[in-house]
Amino acid sequence: MTKTITKSLKHTLLTISLIVGATVVSAEIKAGEILGTGKVINQFDQPSKRNGKLILIHRIYVDYQSNLYECIINKTEGNIKCVVND
Repeated sequence: MTKTITKSLKHTLLTISLIVGATVVSAEIKAGEILGTGKVINQFDQPSKRNGKLILIHRIYVDYQSNLYECIINKTEGNIKCVVND
């Protein structure tokens, strides 16, 4: 009987933690969401050097939900990062 209750309690706690974790993850703003639905204000390419190698950075300024974001796309490495621009 005790094993059944313990298993049931573990299952319930796991379910609750997954629901809470999914809610927190969905609250984060993703770069693709900003770029997909925001209004582009300005954009330009910027060559740069990192560790002696030439890389191409594409900067995009986006108005998204009344905030200005600077999205940086590293075209050489394929990375995308968006940060609030104050």
